[in-house]
Amino acid sequence: MKRQIKTIIRKDVCNKIASELNLDPKIVDEIILNFFDSFEKCIIAEDKVELRNFGVFQMQTRQPKIGRNLKTNEPINLPKRRYLSFKPGKEMRDKVNGR
Repeated sequence: MKRQIKTIIRKDVCNKIASELNLDPKIVDEIILNFFDSFEKCIIAEDKVELRNFGVFQMQTRQPKIGRNLKTNEPINLPKRRYLSFKPGKEMRDKVNGR
């Protein structure tokens, strides 16, 4: 039987942190929004964001290449693309793998 994946939204995270630390959920939400705003600015500036014991986020670039339309078999030019990569830290890998 396949385990059902639960979607956790920002509000759930805010409420959980607020209850654990006895804080107002609105303050926690503000902190989380500010964190992600700073995170986004760093990523857009192509800085590497390293969260110890969690992982590293970094923008990377895929070079342009020639792809193929699978229906018509015609070549397609695929432009250079930027994407966000994540490399989990050792502690995160160990937790995920049950070590």
